[in-house]
Amino acid sequence: MSDGGNPLAGPRHGGRSGDADWESNQPYRSPVPEPRLPASTDDPQDQSVFAEPWLRQATFTPGDTSSDLPVTGAAAPASHAATGPGGLPLSTAELAELSVWDEPATSAELSGTPAATAITWFRHYERMCRETPPTDSAWVMLAVSLTAGPLAVLGTFWASPSVATAWVMTVVFGPTIEELLKLALPLWIVEKKPWLFRSDTQILVCGIAAGLAFAAVENGLYLTVYLNNPSASLVVWRWTVCVALHATCSLIGSIGVVAIRRGIGRRRAPPQLADGAAWLVAAIVTHGLYNAVAIAIGDRI
Repeated sequence: MSDGGNPLAGPRHGGRSGDADWESNQPYRSPVPEPRLPASTDDPQDQSVFAEPWLRQATFTPGDTSSDLPVTGAAAPASHAATGPGGLPLSTAELAELSVWDEPATSAELSGTPAATAITWFRHYERMCRETPPTDSAWVMLAVSLTAGPLAVLGTFWASPSVATAWVMTVVFGPTIEELLKLALPLWIVEKKPWLFRSDTQILVCGIAAGLAFAAVENGLYLTVYLNNPSASLVVWRWTVCVALHATCSLIGSIGVVAIRRGIGRRRAPPQLADGAAWLVAAIVTHGLYNAVAIAIGDRI
């Protein structure tokens, strides 16, 4: 059937049939210039968006609007040096934190192995592990063991919600705040400077020490400030069962911190809280269950 001379019918109005114009059978050329993608300078330490794989395969000439020039072979931007506030160059640690090579789309499965000189978080981690003296790690473990518990006590006073009922505070909020704060320092180190721990044992020692210190400070306050003339049975209970509880829960949570640290080597990527979340939750639940039972039998002590 004829289209009746309608100039808008079919491919006559800029339409396409295969790769040829419908009437003249000439190669089709789009009236809109195709975009030209900027390219990286092939600098493996380039932290700009232009270092991402899909932008490294093409080049462009600024101001080019032609639609039939080849995509490759033109001039690329001169540099994409990474700078921080005030235009100051970023340190190697900062470059590692911002590395485009650690983004999901640039994973080895999708983009291949980065160049040997590329800065990635894991390569920076390996270098720091080699360069950190064992004495630094030992001092860090000692400092964390001595301070994590007392700092957790102070944090508990500051973070305790005032709107919760006594039962909810004791069974829910209290255990959650205490267990997370006791492990706050080891968690921070694993998150920011995991090379300061040279072994899993150091983390476990820090966790147990934090639990024991927390229990000691808590018992001192509970038995001398909050209670007048506590019974002998209560004193014994606080210094045995309660101390064991805090040490055990901190140990359980420390296993989670160890799992987070081990995930670094398994994925060759920055630490993920999800690797140890189950152990942290187990420590909180164990503490909460103990508190619930203690409330139920409290009148008998």
